[in-house]
Amino acid sequence: MKIGILTDSTANLQQIPYASERIKVIDFSVIISGTSFKASTLSTDEFYQRMANAEKIPTTSQGTVMDVVTLLEEFKAEGCSDVIVMTISSKLSGSYQNIASAAAEVDGLVVHLPDTLTTEIMLGTAVMYVDELIIQGQDVSTILTQLEPFLLADGAFFYVDSLKHLVKGGRISGASGMVGEALKIKPILELTKEGTIELKEKKRTKTKAVNHLLALVQDQVKDTPHTLFLLYSDNHAEVAAYESMFPLDAFRKARYLSPLTPVVGAHTGPGVIGIGWRLHERA
Repeated sequence: MKIGILTDSTANLQQIPYASERIKVIDFSVIISGTSFKASTLSTDEFYQRMANAEKIPTTSQGTVMDVVTLLEEFKAEGCSDVIVMTISSKLSGSYQNIASAAAEVDGLVVHLPDTLTTEIMLGTAVMYVDELIIQGQDVSTILTQLEPFLLADGAFFYVDSLKHLVKGGRISGASGMVGEALKIKPILELTKEGTIELKEKKRTKTKAVNHLLALVQDQVKDTPHTLFLLYSDNHAEVAAYESMFPLDAFRKARYLSPLTPVVGAHTGPGVIGIGWRLHERA
């Protein structure tokens, strides 16, 4: 049995960095001022500069069904019997549905499509986890059994300067008619266990919002062993400063500092402060 892994560019494997012969990536696109860019070709700085100069909010496009079919056929040609798909949460993109459609077009390959309910560096490190299980010689059934609780141990909160990008892009639940309100508040968002983006709190100043975000994260992790994820947009130095508040110790096993991919950044806008976590079982 040879197992492959299919993910997408929101997993940000380039940033970690992590590469494996078992992994293929669906490269999403970002459309800025009418020009389409593959996400892998845009640096963080270039993307936010282009977005700042654009008249309209950028849009995004997931890989087409035929793009996915091509990648699945490549796995098949390489001798894979199974492919585990780990793409952005089905609630945040149509990619999950496209892959399901593509899988039906490819004979002789078993495609496993768990819903990761996540994205960004949390997704990327989950892809790494599955790759490690394959290296260990685990079979597909065992991998999928172990993957489910692994993903459910994740969570994240985000501060964004404005909700206008998320509202206009339809990426935040229950936000119909909120554009005017979105310009007046400093929101904290939650990536939920259901894989959706929900408005968690509304504050009137950035300072209050960020302080509350930090308190929410501390309340989630407490003294449970965990991995921490710090995410930024066009504000690397600002978010990097929070690393000192979350030192590696007996409880914090690992810590990642990562930019948002252009695909996600197009929907969140600039000025993002994101903190995610993955809880681990106690030894």
